[in-house]
Amino acid sequence: MTTGGGETNSAPRWPSRRAPEAAVSVSPDVDGAQPAATGSLEREYELLERLGRGGMADVYAARDRHLLRTVAVKLLSGRFLEDPGERARFLMEAQVAAQLEHPNIVPFYGLESTATGGLAFSMRLVEGETLSEYFAGARTAARRGETASGPYSLKSRLEHVARVGDALAYAHERGVIHRDVKPRNVMLGTHNQLYLVDWGIARVLAAEGAGIETARHDGTTFARRVRTSDVTDTRFGDITGTVRYMPPEQANGRVDLHGPASDQFALGMMLQEALTLRLPRTSPTPEETLQMAQRGQRDPIRAFEGERIPKAVVKIIERATATDPADRYPSVNALVEDIRRFMRDERVSVWREPVASRIWRRVGQRPEVTLLTFVALLCAAIAYGAYNRYETTEVRRQSAERAVRRANLTAEVMTRGDQLERSLGRAERLLEGLGAATKARLSEPAPQQGRPAHIIYADGSLSSPFPTEMSRRRKQRVGYDNAVFYAPVPPGDQSLDSFLAQIAPLGPVVRQVTLRSHGESAALLPRAQQRARFDASDDLSIASSYVAFPNGAMVGFPAVTTLPAGYDPRTRPFYVNGASAIGPTWGSPYQDITDGGIFLPCNLAVRDAQGRLLAVAGVELRLDELAASLTMPIPGFLVAALVNNDGGLVVRSHPGAGATPKLPHGDAEGIESLVYDGHAPKVVRDAIRAGDTVSQLEKDGSIFVLDRLNYVNLTLVVELDAAIYDAS
Repeated sequence: MTTGGGETNSAPRWPSRRAPEAAVSVSPDVDGAQPAATGSLEREYELLERLGRGGMADVYAARDRHLLRTVAVKLLSGRFLEDPGERARFLMEAQVAAQLEHPNIVPFYGLESTATGGLAFSMRLVEGETLSEYFAGARTAARRGETASGPYSLKSRLEHVARVGDALAYAHERGVIHRDVKPRNVMLGTHNQLYLVDWGIARVLAAEGAGIETARHDGTTFARRVRTSDVTDTRFGDITGTVRYMPPEQANGRVDLHGPASDQFALGMMLQEALTLRLPRTSPTPEETLQMAQRGQRDPIRAFEGERIPKAVVKIIERATATDPADRYPSVNALVEDIRRFMRDERVSVWREPVASRIWRRVGQRPEVTLLTFVALLCAAIAYGAYNRYETTEVRRQSAERAVRRANLTAEVMTRGDQLERSLGRAERLLEGLGAATKARLSEPAPQQGRPAHIIYADGSLSSPFPTEMSRRRKQRVGYDNAVFYAPVPPGDQSLDSFLAQIAPLGPVVRQVTLRSHGESAALLPRAQQRARFDASDDLSIASSYVAFPNGAMVGFPAVTTLPAGYDPRTRPFYVNGASAIGPTWGSPYQDITDGGIFLPCNLAVRDAQGRLLAVAGVELRLDELAASLTMPIPGFLVAALVNNDGGLVVRSHPGAGATPKLPHGDAEGIESLVYDGHAPKVVRDAIRAGDTVSQLEKDGSIFVLDRLNYVNLTLVVELDAAIYDAS
């Protein structure tokens, strides 16, 4: 039974009532801070046994005298009690731990004082092993040839790393940088729990993301020099962290450069260890290991006992551990997404697979399609062999060129499909998070006060003004600093005040959902830069987010200043269709009532345990931005569309110049031509209903290339002129 060895400083839980985007805060005077608890450690807990010893604290198993449970207690070591710097570090760790709540971060219980004036805090006791110990077990299993499947398989190892990334991404959103990510600081519980622990040298960024640490603790020296006796230990001094895993900016003491990308580098080093089952950075002496870290070097990737080394994972590691932080992934979430895409046998963002490999990987996701494809290729090979006996070399060459053009065409469409699936899938995941936050908020008791500041009433009036600016995307003035609430009652009617107070914390949540669609790191940007991001149409970002309720109330972002008198969200298409949706569902395009823009909604019905409708949550993309992303600069392009499982067209691009595609479209030249109730040709509908993952069809002079976007339950269909590809 352990909490992670001698280095365990676990981290925490923060109240579910706190708005999800709130940044972690630290007392303005941590040097003088004292625990709020009035009782001593001895009165609350009975220390049972010491589990480990770290750099400045000991970890004990302890029995809670009141709740009769066994917990872990971290106690500041006696020799550090009189050191103001070490007390500050310890208190900052407790403050950070108390404000973080995530399934992969150990729950924090409380801060205590001892009878002699010492400091301690309690946390959940985790039974299990560290990730370092797990890797040791994986090495033993690899020597026995037992890693093809089971708990030590490559997929299992990568999932552990991805879950560490989930915890880091959560902390980064709240402005906390861990700075000591390593396998020894990851606990694996006996019931498949995983916890990232030890936030003792974490860095807390300013709430606006300016890279300035709060309080007096700067996370660096406290007048200590670097110790080099053991490269597995955390450093205290100008360099903090663990040399085997730290990035060059950390190894060189550049505190000003410490940010989310620094944790990402360490996670990439952990990923290399998970892949190779070897330490990622080794050398004969600790000093040389430190020099490697300062240069950003790591050991070459080598297979362990015949373990396979997938090229895609190597490329992920190379990107995450780039020497320059700017060359790494834009966020830990992007890194984790690539890891999980590899685990799902999908294409990762940092490696352009060979065409043949890409096609076979996608086809291989459906075994029956693989078999049929193999049979078709075998028949084609036999026919081609017979054909060779009668045709000239020139004809064979032309035939081969046509085959290559067709194969490259499929690969191009699949590449665009991967990009679309990534963007649309991100929107769905953010929507699911908004739905979960809404359900959690409605499960809390309604506060006595705290009504939202900005409310539009049924007569169209606004309770209080807020700053607005002209939005390029919305074609009207909107507020990007806050959400706005709608109350279907006249001003002065207090019948909904209690409900509005209850949902008030969802205002920052809908803003955060929209912001995160521009990248996880956007939450750390100053407000001015965030406003610029909101108005950018980069990578199919979300244009608006909202939650509407059965009583007619609503919260939305960005904030508009007016709504038509008598507006009722329950009559709008997004609500009518979303109320019956099962899971995130992409609806039909509709015209927004506030700015006239045409949007594609994705909606989610939020229900209680009995299935009763609590709310309809939604995110929306601008239809013109989505349509523009479908256009492809490839020869013979006529039109592209996203098609649902029934063959109905959800959205399509503008036709190519002079094109007369068979996919239905409107007659107008504007955005209206992208909205219709048409269906794809029968040959396309039949292929979609048959469940084809990727296919190439030909009908009446057109080639239709289909790529199934499994994550969003849509199919990308691209129509091309067959004559271009059949020409000699």
